[in-house]
Amino acid sequence: MKRGKYLFLLVYVLVLVGCSKEQVLPDVDEEIKLETCMTTAYSNEQEKTYQFEAEDFEPVLIQYFSFTDSELLKLNQMRSEVDEDYWNNLSQNYSLLIKKKLGSYLAPELIRKIEKQYLYDKLNMPKWIKLNEYIISGHAVVEGIKIQSIQDLGDEMLYEIAVITTNGCYLESAFYEKYRWNETINYWEEKVEKNHQKDDASLLEEKDEVKLEQILCIAVKKQKKFQITRMNNRALWGVDTKYKAHWLDTQYITRLPYKQQITNQEKATLNKVFEYIMGSYKEDMTYYEKTYDTSSKLFAQMWYDAGLINEISINEENYLQYNPKTIMPYKDDIVQLEMMPQDIGYIPSAYGTKNHPKYIVVIPMKALRNNHQIVYYNYKYFVGMEKGKVHSIQFLEMEPIRGT
Repeated sequence: MKRGKYLFLLVYVLVLVGCSKEQVLPDVDEEIKLETCMTTAYSNEQEKTYQFEAEDFEPVLIQYFSFTDSELLKLNQMRSEVDEDYWNNLSQNYSLLIKKKLGSYLAPELIRKIEKQYLYDKLNMPKWIKLNEYIISGHAVVEGIKIQSIQDLGDEMLYEIAVITTNGCYLESAFYEKYRWNETINYWEEKVEKNHQKDDASLLEEKDEVKLEQILCIAVKKQKKFQITRMNNRALWGVDTKYKAHWLDTQYITRLPYKQQITNQEKATLNKVFEYIMGSYKEDMTYYEKTYDTSSKLFAQMWYDAGLINEISINEENYLQYNPKTIMPYKDDIVQLEMMPQDIGYIPSAYGTKNHPKYIVVIPMKALRNNHQIVYYNYKYFVGMEKGKVHSIQFLEMEPIRGT
């Protein structure tokens, strides 16, 4: 009898426990933790949806810089007179070219405006620009992409993006032989006359390449699908439309060294040249200066006598500018020089191009002053090369070497 009673109590307790597991709710702290966890997960999903990575921008930027030189001449026309030609260019060139290359990346409302209103302020196309002595094409090969900053604009996210590009370029003189400014379209056009001093083959030989970093501002809709609403370079974000085709608009562009390091052949050439310059006696300066002041022919003979005519390129018209007297190393009260055993350093310059590489050359030197004091310097030179030869040499500075 007692055994039956205990069995009944055991079953009753088990039933109660089972019921309590179905009905007992988490305490308040557990509810907060659960809600916080769900909110965090939702926020992370939102952040993931709203923010894009550099690789998301790669396809559109490749297309953005793929417009040919002839296409960019049409895209950047800023006709001041609104006539039939004005509307024809916008409908047949501007709208069609942009939709063809960028249409799949643009927001529908932007495409509709491009089709009907042709809004320049929403999309700033690549164009010809002037940097130093070069005129640089907007057509480029994308080498690298990096997102520098992201800003929430409400319905959009604004991305500031650094794009590394390789662009074609001309020296100014060669560019002006191929292109001219057209006042009607307010942009450059290709010359059609055939009475140029140089033929097309020689112009092609003068086309060069530079490497640039360009900062673009791209607004993208805050949604999962990638859709661009605005695209400008950083300097022109919010600037009046009429300034956007101007080729001096370069605040958003930085030149980069075309080469990351010097080639073995270039190094051998420069080593030979600077071993002669830095190893010369002070008396050799007189010979250098006399040939320099006489004529380009005698100046070239001086380099020939030094056994460097195959390493030095002498420009008859500009040799005075390209190889000034200041390249000789005996400065102030220095009476004797000796090259240090350290290697000569070669730093690629941002002013170099594919055909005209430029380097900062750093040469450690031991110097004896006329007061018999020994001092140590890094002599620094700026050197330009062309077709494997030294084209120009400029002395920069003597930097004291500390700790010697």
